[in-house]
Parts: sequence; C-alpha cells; structure tokens
Amino acid sequence: MPAAIAADPSQPTQGIIAVEPVDASVNASPDTSDNVQADALLLPSSSNSLDRLQIAAPLANGSLLQTPLAQPLNMAQTTAEPSPSEQWHFLLVPYIYVPFNISGSATFKGTEEFRNNFLGDFDDPSRDFEFTPTEIRTALQNSLNFAFLGGLEAWTPNYTVGILANLDYVSLSSRETLNRDVRIPGAAAFVPTEVNAALNTQLWRGDLAASYRFYDAARANPEGLNTEFDLGPFVFDVLGGLSLVQINTQLGLNTNLGGSGQFNSTRTVISPLIGGRVRWNANPKLAVLASGTVSGFGLSGLTQYGIQGGVDWMFSGDTTLGAGYRFGFLDYSSDQIDLNVNQNGPYLNIGFRF
Repeated sequence: MPAAIAADPSQPTQGIIAVEPVDASVNASPDTSDNVQADALLLPSSSNSLDRLQIAAPLANGSLLQTPLAQPLNMAQTTAEPSPSEQWHFLLVPYIYVPFNISGSATFKGTEEFRNNFLGDFDDPSRDFEFTPTEIRTALQNSLNFAFLGGLEAWTPNYTVGILANLDYVSLSSRETLNRDVRIPGAAAFVPTEVNAALNTQLWRGDLAASYRFYDAARANPEGLNTEFDLGPFVFDVLGGLSLVQINTQLGLNTNLGGSGQFNSTRTVISPLIGGRVRWNANPKLAVLASGTVSGFGLSGLTQYGIQGGVDWMFSGDTTLGAGYRFGFLDYSSDQIDLNVNQNGPYLNIGFRF
C-alpha cells in the first residue's frame, strides 16, 4: 500500500494537505470507551477511496472568508415607523348637550307696529334675557319633540387627511292661549276672544369640513395606527369647510269665533367655517382634547363661535366615552332684529370606530 495518495494535478495545491491511511496494525487493542463507541455510530467508516482525497485546510493567514448564515439586525440603523392599515378609519360620535345657561339680548328694528306687537314700548326696542337651568329644563320638557346631535369622521389609513361632518337637529313645539278683546266689524262693543297659537320650530345645523392632521410619526405606535390613541402624545388638526344653519317655523292661529290662519317661514344661511383641534394622548386609554370653530363671518348677518374641551376614555375595545364643557356664541342681524345669544353647558358623547 502506498504511503500517501498523490494530489490531483488539476486541483490547486495551495492549502492542500495529504491524508495518510491509518495502519490497522498500530494500536490493535480497540478503545471500548463510551465516547468512542458513540462516535463510531455517528461516523461510520467508509472503504471508498474518494473519502480519502485531499481536504482543504484553512489558510494560515486567515484570508479565507466565511459567509455567515444570517446577518445580525442593526437596531441603531432601523427607524421605528408606524405601519398603517390599508383601510380608512371611521368614527361616529353621537352626543348630548344641555345648556346650563342661555343669555343675550334682542333689539327689534322693524316698523313701529312690529315692535309694539312684541314689546309694547316703542321707546326701548331692546330686551335682555337670561334663562336659568331650571327654566331651560322646564322648556325642554314641555317643548322638545326630538333632537339628534352627532358627528362623523373619515380618515385616510395614515390618519393625515380627514373629512368631518356634524349634524344638529332639534324640533320644538309650543302652544299658547291668549285672551283678548277684539271688535268685530258691525258690532258696537269689544268681544272677548280666545286666541290659540301653536308654534312648531325645527333647527338645523350641519357642518362639512376637510381636515389635515399633524403628529410626530416617529413617536406613533410602531405596531400600527388603529385609533387616534396610536398617533403619539400630541396631535393637532386644522380644518376648513362650510356651515349650514336653517330655521323652519310654522305658526298656526285659531279663535273661538271660527277664524284661523297658517304662517310658514324658512331661513337658511350657508357660510364658511374654519377651526382647529388639539389632542394630548396622556396614555393608551385616556386623552385630553380642546377645539374651536368660527363660522359665518357676518355673511347674511350671521357669526358663530364655538369652544369646547374635555376628555376621551377608551373603556372597551375601540369604543370611547367622552365628557366636557362647551361654550357657544351667536350673533345674528336682519332688517327686523339684532340677536346675540350666549350659551354654555356640559356634553357627553360615545365614540364608535369601524
């Protein structure tokens, strides 16, 4: 048997060593240790001569590079950014608002007959008014037919651009009976007359605006943007759009003498609206909010301001409960009346996200 197997001349010789076969006559006593027997089971011997060819040895200078199976993730070079979903976000917020105080002034500017019918005193055409919480509660109990107050928001997947809508609708009815003495044509004396008046009023207010939202994307939730609570601690919205105010009135009169009449009136004002909102997400379940809007700007005699602030609490899934306080101011002027109204009171809402 030759002492060594010659290297294949077609193979590179650098880093190649020859392997000599083991002489079976050396160390004839087999090693019966457990480790050797285990190695023998794992690495069975082979009689194939190809198993004894040259083995490439590592170079002494370490120039042989090894390619790692996996590169470690460099966390310092990875920027945590939110991974928004591919669907829009929708928020429905019905709410309740009950003014604690309504106050203001009215100045009648119509003809002398018009002012005397309402005031009875031509020398002072202005009247101040203020309703206490008890009076407001009594009026609502006696006059309120139906009311709906609610808002709807739609936001892009990354919560940057949104469409906001708000609708307030209130229906009121009141009835009054007046006793007056009137003179019937052809009669010599005044006749006591009972006048029954029924007034139905529907108040509409609708706002439609587009909004752009500012927040720090680096501080947003890297696991995804599912709600406004995932946008980081501070969020600011600017918005602009249109506001519609409509008042419908129907006045019905009838007397015990058989006379009757019906009068209808509709007043609609469409005006621009601008506003802003700021939000502080104190933690993943609680947020503090403040907002303000201005509309009208004197167009068609109407100017309105609104300010409110409160908190949002995510108490179940993506459903939130909100509470706060609201201030409102209205200034309206026409050829018959100048009206200023201030109102304020608490609000309570519930938000549904889908």
